[in-house]
Amino acid sequence: MVYSNFNKITKQWWGAAHFRIGSRNQPRPNKGFKLSQFDSIGKTVEYFRWWKRLRRGNIANAINSIKNDENNIVKSGDIEKLERGEMKMPKENLSIIYKYLGINIRPREKRRYI
Repeated sequence: MVYSNFNKITKQWWGAAHFRIGSRNQPRPNKGFKLSQFDSIGKTVEYFRWWKRLRRGNIANAINSIKNDENNIVKSGDIEKLERGEMKMPKENLSIIYKYLGINIRPREKRRYI
């Protein structure tokens, strides 16, 4: 039987440090972050699209399937323009994008002590 050191090497590489959750300065959709860390809405959409490994076409299809408006079809080029800051989308489209990407845009309500 041949033994190799491959398991020992991978154990060192994928140790406990691999599963460490980063700080609040590293924006992640499942950990909590501040939207003010990004320059624009487009940068936010681009970051979380890449984080979830989604194509622009998938996001455009999600918007079009929910809206059901044949006159105003959103294309992947429109999402690209949004990410570059060349175009502004209506709030209803942005809310669909945020739901699809799992971004919570509502600010936290302050606790009221009466």
